[in-house]
Amino acid sequence: MVATVVRGKVFHLHPKSPLHLGEHGIGLEETAEFAHSDTLFGALCFAWAEAYGPGALTELLGQFLAGRPPFVISSAFPRLGQVRLLPRPLLPLPVGEGAAEGLKDVRWISEGLFRRWLAGEELTAEVRPETVRGHVWLSAPEAARLPQVRGDSWWDVVLRPRVALDRITSASNLYYVGEVRFAPECGLFCLVLARDEATYDQVQAALQVLGEMGLGGERSLGFGCFAVEDAGFFEIPTGNGRFATLSLYHPTAAELEVGVLGANAAYRLVMRSGWIASAGWPGRRRKWVRMLTEGSVLTGDATRFYGDLADVTPDDRPPGSHPVYRYGYAFPFGVNLG
Repeated sequence: MVATVVRGKVFHLHPKSPLHLGEHGIGLEETAEFAHSDTLFGALCFAWAEAYGPGALTELLGQFLAGRPPFVISSAFPRLGQVRLLPRPLLPLPVGEGAAEGLKDVRWISEGLFRRWLAGEELTAEVRPETVRGHVWLSAPEAARLPQVRGDSWWDVVLRPRVALDRITSASNLYYVGEVRFAPECGLFCLVLARDEATYDQVQAALQVLGEMGLGGERSLGFGCFAVEDAGFFEIPTGNGRFATLSLYHPTAAELEVGVLGANAAYRLVMRSGWIASAGWPGRRRKWVRMLTEGSVLTGDATRFYGDLADVTPDDRPPGSHPVYRYGYAFPFGVNLG
């Protein structure tokens, strides 16, 4: 008999400093309130090499490149105390027509509502003033567990002025950097689905190293530091032929051929790029790559792993440089809608 759920681990990340999680913009002004899975995995690779050595990182990446990942990881989503938020799935709203208007600005769904939505439950009764809080929709029991903050400001995105000096003329240039600050008790969390218990321990240790190194941009200023808490197991339904991804997803040619984006799929695409954080590629950008966003719904068996490491190595590769990849494995959460 096929299991109806699998169990992963959830890790709470408690910020010790502001974060700069870059989004597309003209400069450093743009920042998000969460870290995409490709950003988190790329940073985790640096921490993996620091914790276990460069050879261990090469071995780890070899397993991912061979299509045998020892684990998959979600994006790092907002957490309001013990209430975890997940992205709004690309599924029809499970509410009556009159209630749908109140949810048009919602981007984040509490874990309890997310599970009920993907299980096919009708949720009109959960659309109330105390449960719809700006961009966040919660169940009534989860709304009652929220930490108390002023004006529902569980996180704030602010612009901080900085000054750069010209090295020759000493002329000053004012610019701004966006930073996200979480309220006390709030922060991020990520999910990990591994093949064995020892791998969970390795991932947790690497996350702890990453917490000391910092996640995101502006780390030289102390940004991105966090403490890691093992928050226990996380039950993941296997679904009935469809799944929502809780990470960015880069489908392989074989997966496309068998219909992962078939008639019952619903998805959005996002372009991902960015600078290469390696001494072998100074001042160079990765190739652009299209990925499916978190919350996209795909057709397939949620008990297996989908995706790959996308090769984003620039075409004009200098001698002695290493290939560059972007993490594109889906984190499947089964959909049980009819």
